[in-house]
Amino acid sequence: SFTPVSGPISSDTTWTLENSPYVVDSVSILEGVTLTIEPGVVVKFAYPQSEIYIGGNLKSQGTASQPIYFTSIKDDSVGGDTNGDGSATQPYPGDWTTINFRENSSSTLSNTIIRYGDHREFWWIYPPGAVSMDGGSLVISDSQISNSFMHNIKLLGGNLYINNSKISQVDWYNIYQQGGFINIISSEISDSNYYGFYQVTGTAIIETSDFHNNQYGIYSFGGNLTITNNNFHHNVWATYLNARIDLAHSGNSAIDNQFSGIALWGDLARDQTWNVDLPYLVLSSSTDATTSTHSIVIPSGVTLTMEPGVVVKFAYPQSAIYIGGNLK
Repeated sequence: SFTPVSGPISSDTTWTLENSPYVVDSVSILEGVTLTIEPGVVVKFAYPQSEIYIGGNLKSQGTASQPIYFTSIKDDSVGGDTNGDGSATQPYPGDWTTINFRENSSSTLSNTIIRYGDHREFWWIYPPGAVSMDGGSLVISDSQISNSFMHNIKLLGGNLYINNSKISQVDWYNIYQQGGFINIISSEISDSNYYGFYQVTGTAIIETSDFHNNQYGIYSFGGNLTITNNNFHHNVWATYLNARIDLAHSGNSAIDNQFSGIALWGDLARDQTWNVDLPYLVLSSSTDATTSTHSIVIPSGVTLTMEPGVVVKFAYPQSAIYIGGNLK
């Protein structure tokens, strides 16, 4: 047996272990309302279009011995064979759409396991992310998010805090940021065919985390990025960054990547100082370095200062640094 749920939640509600599993059609938690989920509860999404919208507050606080699950109705490994088809169907990335956090929401996910989300309704539209944020505040701790279709987490706005969690096993983006603020601490970001962390805009502070088995550990071409005391291993690129971003970094380590360093390309947008940390890697993807957009350019009026002990390496025969401003 299971408990079906759909429609708006307009008063404070608790989903109990006694009534688990819950099968979601589409649910919205209205502003000012709190949905509390007890440890051990299993939440399954019934359809590819199934989703939970949080305008209020979601408290999904499991325990180490009784985590809370958000998963596909085809996932028989938790909550039993809820769709009653035996082994005829298996869970797959994109089996349901999203858990979406909106402006003014304030939520906590701890000891929570989320998998098989991020359904893509139309091939020409990017899916929303298994966990998606348009605003509000969300704290994720001691949790796992995995096996989504394209994005495990998609941040467009709001404040997201991730601590001691594992984000893994996705085709494209473990974490995608296009706005807002994110702080990642002591977490594992791994096993993406493309991006561990991908930043378009916004502010990111990433500390003491482990990036491995991604094509790009951290990829950024806009915004503010601070990376401190992280470990990068078994990626193709430890980092791949546009030189225009506002970057601060220290204490990082990188081993057993194809390219282990702070890989940079593009024009410096402001005065910068390169400090001792990982080696800097100057990129180029063109056989004609003079037309490449993947070399470093110091424009007129801009100064690049290199501290004593800095190591700069050129990744390709065409890699170059063009100095129209000042190099110290």
